[in-house]
Amino acid sequence: MSAGVTIIPGYKLALVELSGPVDDVSLLQALDSVYLDDAWHPSYDVIWDGRGIDKLVVDPRGSRRIAQRVQDYASRIGTGRTAIVGHRQMDREFAEMVFARLRCLSHRYKVCASIDTALLWIKGVEGALRWKMQASAVPDGTASQFSSPSKAPTRPPSTVQRRPETADPHAVLNP
Repeated sequence: MSAGVTIIPGYKLALVELSGPVDDVSLLQALDSVYLDDAWHPSYDVIWDGRGIDKLVVDPRGSRRIAQRVQDYASRIGTGRTAIVGHRQMDREFAEMVFARLRCLSHRYKVCASIDTALLWIKGVEGALRWKMQASAVPDGTASQFSSPSKAPTRPPSTVQRRPETADPHAVLNP
């Protein structure tokens, strides 16, 4: 699995891009990469972009471990919103199942079929439109990756990128 983590403090947002075959161990590592990073703040929102997942291999014990790790990080996850994007029904149902195990968390989450829906829910209409307008202004055409329901752009495994306060949002989804 490849998991690219980008944290943009200026937008109070983290983006986790998952691709390839994904198992419980790789998801646990991705959780650690986000919530233990010094740049993360409990008020931030996070989008887990699973459009690049081509195989999900998690057994019931693995899903319990993932749910337990999320519960352990409850104070680190904080008050922001979490959107999970999956282009396959199976991936979205898995995310719903994990969150169903977390009855004790008051954290807001949404499982989405598209990145546009996730952005709209995370940032609202104005924020999503601003993000899309900035992304469409990219002259090299990389913004088309942002809107594509197909596989997300990938980065090497377990990379964490920190962006300055003034980072452009399109740079997150279109490296």
